[in-house]
Amino acid sequence: MKIDYTKYTVSELLDVQDNIDQLAHPERYQLLCEEINFRKSNGEYNAYLKSFTTDESEDEDELIIEFSKGHKSWSRRAFIGFFALIHLIVIALVIPKYLAPSLSDMTEYKTDISHAQCNVEEYEDSETDRIYYFYDLNFDVFSAINIGQTICQKLAKALPTYSQVSIWQSEGYVYQLAVDAKIVLPYEKMKKSMVELQTDGIEMYLFLLIGLWFIGFKSLANAIKPASFTKD
Repeated sequence: MKIDYTKYTVSELLDVQDNIDQLAHPERYQLLCEEINFRKSNGEYNAYLKSFTTDESEDEDELIIEFSKGHKSWSRRAFIGFFALIHLIVIALVIPKYLAPSLSDMTEYKTDISHAQCNVEEYEDSETDRIYYFYDLNFDVFSAINIGQTICQKLAKALPTYSQVSIWQSEGYVYQLAVDAKIVLPYEKMKKSMVELQTDGIEMYLFLLIGLWFIGFKSLANAIKPASFTKD
């Protein structure tokens, strides 16, 4: 029976080449060699070798820390502790960004304003190519962040005309503003704007944790249960 080597994969052809008896089946061996030479000429053979080499190099480059049971169990606990510590540090950095000081913890600061200015900042979203504008009201050493164009321009003109302005602020950022006992920038609105400012770019912490799990998952599994993953 004639064997159709054209239906074989490169891997199967090479396996047959390693095991065929050339003396007992000279015709089959000749057909096999012709098919392998054809696969070399059309690039399929080289593509197979390249993919095989790439897979090996990826396995060699993979970072896997192996742990043994017994007297080195402290190293396993240390690695698990390090992994947990990274998460705690990230959480400790992220959570405060979603918090804002309470209005009751701030002291009402009364003053008159000699000059106020509405500044606009342009931001382009690289994914959508959409342009956004943020309007900040700056007066004396204080800033009211992202309050909207209309209110920003209106207050920039009106603030110097008022005899008394009340400010609730933290580190120079306005959390509430009142003129002549009337609140014009309420706490809830300013709190939201400040949280948005503080959490801008917070995605990098998520990427950090994803990268940590991607690189260290197998090592962590080995620390919890030795020999879960090996380099072999």
